[in-house]
Amino acid sequence: MRQSLLIFFVSLSALFCACESDYSYRGDGTSIAFSTDTLSFDSVFTGIATTTAKLMIYNRSGKDMTLDQIYLKNGNTSSFNVNINGSNTTSLSNLHLRSGDSLYVFVNVFPKETDGKTYQLDDDIIVIGGSNTWSAHLLAYGMNVRRISGHLSTDTSFDNGLPYLISDTLTIDANVTLSVAHGATIYMNENAAIEVYGTLNCEGSLDNRIVFRASRTDKFYNDIPGQWHAISIMQPCGKASIRYTEIANSSYGIQADSATMVTLDCTVIRDAMHNAIRSYAANTTITNSLLYNCGDALLDIYGGNVALLHCTMSNYFKWDSRFDASIMAHAGENYPALERLSIINSVVVGNTANELDLDDTFTADNTLISHCYMRLGSKWKENDDPRLEAVIVGKEPGFVNRDSCDFHLTVDSPLRDAADISHSQQLSTDYDGISRCHGNTSDIGAYTFTPLTTDDNE
Repeated sequence: MRQSLLIFFVSLSALFCACESDYSYRGDGTSIAFSTDTLSFDSVFTGIATTTAKLMIYNRSGKDMTLDQIYLKNGNTSSFNVNINGSNTTSLSNLHLRSGDSLYVFVNVFPKETDGKTYQLDDDIIVIGGSNTWSAHLLAYGMNVRRISGHLSTDTSFDNGLPYLISDTLTIDANVTLSVAHGATIYMNENAAIEVYGTLNCEGSLDNRIVFRASRTDKFYNDIPGQWHAISIMQPCGKASIRYTEIANSSYGIQADSATMVTLDCTVIRDAMHNAIRSYAANTTITNSLLYNCGDALLDIYGGNVALLHCTMSNYFKWDSRFDASIMAHAGENYPALERLSIINSVVVGNTANELDLDDTFTADNTLISHCYMRLGSKWKENDDPRLEAVIVGKEPGFVNRDSCDFHLTVDSPLRDAADISHSQQLSTDYDGISRCHGNTSDIGAYTFTPLTTDDNE
């Protein structure tokens, strides 16, 4: 019996040893593959580490093998940081990799400051097996920025040289003006905000717009809302004049408090978690502007004076369910009184059944919706409501491509020649700088139809 057991265990041990690889194979030219030939990062700021990306290394040889070394080519001098197979190191040796198996390399970038506005960062992950060498390229573009926060207590100008990075809250004190030049870019960190007790002047231009946006520059984050807080115009005397500017990725685009003044022209506010504009007893004027894809109302009105002329409002928020109409105007004993609301020659559409919600206490004495294209619910009697004048009801306004946010007009758009020309004459050009009026007609919305923008739709 003992002899039989001994023979059994010796045989089992021999079988186990025969199945256990000695990992002596070092591969050939095709044994190792990477999940990507080049691991790329979008623009990254000096002195700020990026999020971590993943690179996979696969054994495609059909045999268990040993990797003699995996290392970061530039070693400790690199702006790239790597974690190889769970180790925070720039080099590992003698790694066993079974046939068909893989290992992880995690990579982030911490760019160092250098001369110039932007610069390229390169490195390589090198894998050695015997006489074989495999590599994957690492690529990023560093960007120098000017960091700013705290209080502005004297008049200040932002130029269009290096971008600005606002890390928390920037406060413009009373009687102080911040002037932002055309072409300036202002990046906003998570929860960052601008509070305006004085004056904010943003003078972008048709060909060189100002941009306020989230500091995450990866393409994935381009339309993700809620990455920073808001531009807030604060009582009692905050003012904002904003032209040719884009405001993106915030929780609220603009919050205008009571007794403040806000003027927007040729401005885009997009992808806010809540409202593009929240106007609370403020004097708010918006012309030739685009408001789109926000989680709640695009325009949330609590009393005051609000006027829209030739605006395009399109709300197809994709990150969550949306319940508010694109335009909400509230009334009640706890809210300030509405002095005047006018929405003229504008388009208001979205993916709810009704995109205009006005309190029933508003009358034609203080409310005018004229020559607009709107998606209205069944409660509206557009032909009998004295607040509505020549309003076209519909949900397909004839945009070139709503999904890609191209709100130019197609050749058969119902917005064409449907505006009130007398109001259009107040604006000589549209959002693109094209003549607003053609003969005795003009088009609803921020854009004027031009064949050059709709060749594919004719």
